[in-house]
Amino acid sequence: MNANGLLSKLSGLGVPNEVVERYQEPHRFYHTLDHVQDIYQQLEEKGLADHQALLLATAYHDVIYNPQSSTNEEDSAQYFIQYYEGDSQLKQEVYDIILDTKTHQPRSELSAVFCDLDLNILRQPLHKLLVY
Repeated sequence: MNANGLLSKLSGLGVPNEVVERYQEPHRFYHTLDHVQDIYQQLEEKGLADHQALLLATAYHDVIYNPQSSTNEEDSAQYFIQYYEGDSQLKQEVYDIILDTKTHQPRSELSAVFCDLDLNILRQPLHKLLVY
C-alpha cells in the first residue's frame, strides 16, 4: 500500500491529519512518515493490516518527538489518550503498546509484535540502514 492508502486507512480510524503532520516535522530523521509506512508494510506482510490496536500504535507511537527529551514515549502515549476518541479497552491496549516502545520489553503478545516491527530497520543490512 502506498502512503496515500495508509493515510486513508488511518483517517478511517479517526486519526486526524495533525498526527500525520507531526511525522513531517523538520527535526525528525528516523521517526518520520517513512518509519510509519515501514511498520504498516510489515503489518500488511503479516496479515495484520486491519488490526485496530496495531494500526493506532503505528500512527501514535512516535507522534511526539523531541530529540532532547527522555519522555517521548510517555508524551506520545498521553497524546493518544487525550486526543483519540474510542473504546476505552482499545485505548488502554494502544497506550500500553506505545509505552513498551521505550524499552522494547513488551508486556503483552500484541506489544511484542509491535516492538518487533518498530525495530525492524535495525535488523537490516548496513546499506539499507544507511539509506533509511
